[in-house]
Amino acid sequence: LVVLLLSEVAGSGLNGGDMSVSASMISVATLIGLNVLVAMAASRSVWMQHLTEGTAVLIGRDGRFYTVVLKREHVPMLDVERALREADCDLQDMKYAFLEADGAISILKSSSGAVKQESGLD
Repeated sequence: LVVLLLSEVAGSGLNGGDMSVSASMISVATLIGLNVLVAMAASRSVWMQHLTEGTAVLIGRDGRFYTVVLKREHVPMLDVERALREADCDLQDMKYAFLEADGAISILKSSSGAVKQESGLD
Protein backbone atom coordinates (compact mmCIF):
# COMPACT_ATOMS: atom_id res chain seq x y z
CA LEU A 1 0.00 0.00 0.00
CA VAL A 2 2.80 2.38 0.89
CA VAL A 3 4.57 1.71 -2.42
CA LEU A 4 1.41 2.58 -4.35
CA LEU A 5 0.96 5.78 -2.38
CA LEU A 6 4.61 6.73 -2.87
CA SER A 7 4.42 6.23 -6.63
CA GLU A 8 1.26 8.32 -6.85
CA VAL A 9 2.65 11.18 -4.77
CA ALA A 10 6.08 11.19 -6.45
CA GLY A 11 4.59 10.88 -9.93
CA SER A 12 2.24 13.79 -9.33
CA GLY A 13 5.15 16.09 -8.57
CA LEU A 14 7.31 14.86 -11.43
CA ASN A 15 4.77 15.10 -14.23
CA GLY A 16 3.61 18.60 -13.36
CA GLY A 17 0.36 17.55 -11.75
CA ASP A 18 -1.28 19.20 -8.76
CA MET A 19 1.95 19.34 -6.71
CA SER A 20 5.35 20.91 -7.12
CA VAL A 21 8.45 18.74 -6.88
CA SER A 22 9.27 20.02 -3.38
CA ALA A 23 5.72 19.38 -2.11
CA SER A 24 5.88 15.92 -3.63
CA MET A 25 9.19 15.15 -1.89
CA ILE A 26 7.80 16.37 1.45
CA SER A 27 4.82 14.04 0.98
CA VAL A 28 7.12 11.13 0.12
CA ALA A 29 9.26 11.79 3.21
CA THR A 30 6.13 11.99 5.38
CA LEU A 31 4.79 8.68 4.06
CA ILE A 32 8.14 6.94 4.60
CA GLY A 33 8.42 8.40 8.10
CA LEU A 34 4.92 7.28 9.04
CA ASN A 35 5.62 3.81 7.68
CA VAL A 36 8.80 3.56 9.78
CA LEU A 37 6.98 4.79 12.90
CA VAL A 38 4.15 2.27 12.49
CA ALA A 39 6.65 -0.56 11.90
CA MET A 40 8.62 0.41 15.01
CA ALA A 41 5.46 0.65 17.11
CA ALA A 42 4.31 -2.76 15.86
CA SER A 43 7.65 -4.33 16.75
CA ARG A 44 7.47 -2.97 20.31
CA SER A 45 3.78 -3.43 21.10
CA VAL A 46 1.74 -6.62 20.81
CA TRP A 47 -1.45 -4.54 20.67
CA MET A 48 -0.13 -2.47 17.77
CA GLN A 49 1.08 -5.60 16.00
CA HIS A 50 -2.40 -7.13 16.24
CA LEU A 51 -3.91 -3.88 15.02
CA THR A 52 -1.65 -3.55 11.96
CA GLU A 53 -1.04 -7.19 11.03
CA GLY A 54 -4.12 -9.04 12.32
CA THR A 55 -4.36 -12.41 14.01
CA ALA A 56 -5.25 -15.95 13.02
CA VAL A 57 -8.89 -17.02 13.38
CA LEU A 58 -9.92 -20.55 14.35
CA ILE A 59 -12.26 -21.78 11.60
CA GLY A 60 -12.45 -25.47 12.49
CA ARG A 61 -11.64 -28.04 15.12
CA ASP A 62 -11.73 -31.84 15.45
CA GLY A 63 -13.00 -32.46 11.92
CA ARG A 64 -15.74 -29.80 12.02
CA PHE A 65 -15.75 -26.34 10.50
CA TYR A 66 -17.47 -23.36 12.06
CA THR A 67 -19.79 -22.19 9.28
CA VAL A 68 -20.71 -19.00 11.15
CA VAL A 69 -17.03 -18.01 11.31
CA LEU A 70 -16.46 -18.95 7.66
CA LYS A 71 -19.38 -16.74 6.61
CA ARG A 72 -18.24 -13.85 8.81
CA GLU A 73 -14.72 -14.02 7.35
CA HIS A 74 -16.05 -14.53 3.79
CA VAL A 75 -14.18 -17.82 3.28
CA PRO A 76 -15.77 -20.13 0.69
CA MET A 77 -15.94 -23.81 1.57
CA LEU A 78 -14.09 -24.54 -1.69
CA ASP A 79 -11.00 -22.79 -0.28
CA VAL A 80 -11.23 -24.86 2.89
CA GLU A 81 -11.55 -28.09 0.89
CA ARG A 82 -8.54 -27.08 -1.22
CA ALA A 83 -6.51 -26.44 1.95
CA LEU A 84 -7.42 -29.91 3.24
CA ARG A 85 -6.32 -31.49 -0.05
CA GLU A 86 -3.06 -29.54 -0.11
CA ALA A 87 -2.37 -30.54 3.49
CA ASP A 88 -3.10 -34.15 2.49
CA CYS A 89 -5.52 -34.32 5.40
CA ASP A 90 -8.87 -36.04 5.64
CA LEU A 91 -11.61 -34.16 7.45
CA GLN A 92 -11.65 -36.64 10.34
CA ASP A 93 -7.85 -36.25 10.77
CA MET A 94 -8.03 -32.46 11.11
CA LYS A 95 -7.34 -31.19 14.63
CA TYR A 96 -7.39 -27.42 13.97
CA ALA A 97 -7.93 -25.14 10.98
CA PHE A 98 -6.91 -21.48 11.08
CA LEU A 99 -7.49 -18.58 8.73
CA GLU A 100 -4.19 -16.71 8.93
CA ALA A 101 -3.94 -12.92 8.82
CA ASP A 102 -2.51 -13.08 5.28
CA GLY A 103 -5.49 -15.11 4.00
CA ALA A 104 -3.81 -18.51 4.04
CA ILE A 105 -5.57 -21.47 5.62
CA SER A 106 -3.45 -23.58 8.00
CA ILE A 107 -4.44 -27.16 8.76
CA LEU A 108 -3.09 -28.97 11.83
CA LYS A 109 -3.48 -32.75 11.67
CA SER A 110 -4.40 -34.63 14.81
CA SER A 111 -2.38 -37.75 13.94
CA SER A 112 1.00 -36.36 12.86
CA GLY A 113 0.91 -32.81 14.17
CA ALA A 114 2.23 -31.40 10.89
CA VAL A 115 1.13 -27.96 9.83
CA LYS A 116 0.42 -27.23 6.16
CA GLN A 117 -0.61 -23.92 4.66
CA GLU A 118 -2.67 -23.12 1.60
CA SER A 119 -1.77 -19.85 -0.02
CA GLY A 120 -4.69 -17.46 0.11
CA LEU A 121 -3.25 -15.35 -2.68
CA ASP A 122 -5.01 -16.91 -5.67
